[in-house]
Amino acid sequence: MESVRLLQLALSRLLESFLSLRRPLVALLSTSQTIGHSPHSTTSEAKPITPPQATKIRGKYKCIVEYESTPFLIMWCGSQQYPSLTDFSRARNANFEATQMTLCPEIELLWRQTRLLDYGTYASIREIHRIYVSGDEFRLRKLNASRRTAGEKIISALIDSIDSNALRERAETLRHGMKCTVSLPAANQAYLNMDVVGGRNYHGTIVFDDGKVWLARFRLPNHNAPPVEERNFDRRSEFATYRFLAEAAVPVPRVYDYADDEDPSNAVGAGYILVEKLAGKPLAWHEAGQAQRGRFMRQLADIYTQLEKHPLGALGRLQPSSSSAGQPEVGPAFFDYDSSGRAVPSGPFDSMDEYYKALIQHKIGLIKTGEIAPSAPLNQYLVYRSLLDRLPRSERGPFFLRHVDSRDVNFLVDADYNITGIIDLELAIVTAKGAAFQSPLLLYNLRELYHEGLSTPSEDEKRLAKILQEENKSDLAPLVAQKMHFRVDQVIETNPEDGENFTRVLSGWWKAATGEQAFDWDIWYSNALDMYGDGGFTPSTAR
Repeated sequence: MESVRLLQLALSRLLESFLSLRRPLVALLSTSQTIGHSPHSTTSEAKPITPPQATKIRGKYKCIVEYESTPFLIMWCGSQQYPSLTDFSRARNANFEATQMTLCPEIELLWRQTRLLDYGTYASIREIHRIYVSGDEFRLRKLNASRRTAGEKIISALIDSIDSNALRERAETLRHGMKCTVSLPAANQAYLNMDVVGGRNYHGTIVFDDGKVWLARFRLPNHNAPPVEERNFDRRSEFATYRFLAEAAVPVPRVYDYADDEDPSNAVGAGYILVEKLAGKPLAWHEAGQAQRGRFMRQLADIYTQLEKHPLGALGRLQPSSSSAGQPEVGPAFFDYDSSGRAVPSGPFDSMDEYYKALIQHKIGLIKTGEIAPSAPLNQYLVYRSLLDRLPRSERGPFFLRHVDSRDVNFLVDADYNITGIIDLELAIVTAKGAAFQSPLLLYNLRELYHEGLSTPSEDEKRLAKILQEENKSDLAPLVAQKMHFRVDQVIETNPEDGENFTRVLSGWWKAATGEQAFDWDIWYSNALDMYGDGGFTPSTAR
């Protein structure tokens, strides 16, 4: 049972990573060349990686390699988040600061082939998936043990940074002296408890003497976490989003307080949000009958029509008001970083066209620095250039709030499938109407969407559109049935180094954008190369 539970947890966390629209994802290794079989190292005769002399990697990084593990545990992390070598007792001489050293062949190979997989374990997602579906109990237990050990260390590091007495005192102050008890579950109890640990966050519980319960929500210090400026921005955005939705009469938990990471005035230590604990359980859509689905979708349609009454004036992410009594304000949509590592905000934007162009140009810049698509830069470049020529019709506003991570688990329901709350809004963005009112992910036909490249609405999407049109008399029905913005976002974030998956995703967007019924990679690639040139990139090796 534990292996099944770990598989579910792993797949959930991989999807959490996929849904993040702001940072590079894990790079898939080719099947013929994993870290354990590189020309520079083997698991049986691995030599220590010696620090070289200068850099090809922007910013400061540390690398830790655990040679005795298969697949290797490899860590690439920003200087603010790197762990101590003592956390990995068998790691060998693999520490270096990239701003001061040149990459030796081993380091360059690792950099090109790896990205961080959440909770400290590095490997190809393809290899991890292969282990999970292989039925090889020994390899599965070994991989699960590696993931769990690394995950529990990260949770423990977070708990050690929290002053529980200061947290209790802050909560009691906010409740005007009402006494409370704070519970921070230990790492070995929290790791498999999805009520405590999600894809990016850890939740402590605050129980007041009058029975009211709050959650203390902390960002896990994963080694691929963004710099502190962006982490604090994300937290403030989530806080402001909950406040905005509560004012719009959308069922969300109330939020009471937040504090930043690395803020001297934050006595708790780690940054946090204090949020109401709602009744209900995460929606399990596959378990719902037709009557239950209908009840849920009618309430979802009501939420859509309610949100339409609360337009905003720019595209970006919400931030708390600069005045104590004001409404949340629209801030930047995403961040870049300059050569010194300082965050450079992009947005807010006045149109969807401006946003997409800025985001894609930002991604092209990351190709040039080798931070994304290192073994398939030309493939990625040509796709981005093609996207720029076929963006959805630009919308200049008004703009509306979109819940990016709209899977079923982020809707809480009671026993009768009434919606008690919507949660996990840390990725929410204010965007164009056509993007904001697409169907939630939980209604999609994933097989058609991912494997067949089809964008036709599922039966559940058709039902939601019908409810909006016939019962709510809303003009949102056509928006629910289309996926143009989803397809664009999907192509922007999909890694080209897994050629098969990349082609499927590109095919789905191409069919939706052009109306063509078929897609041939070789024909598309040849035409794109003729039209856009190579952009200074070498032909890709990933396909």
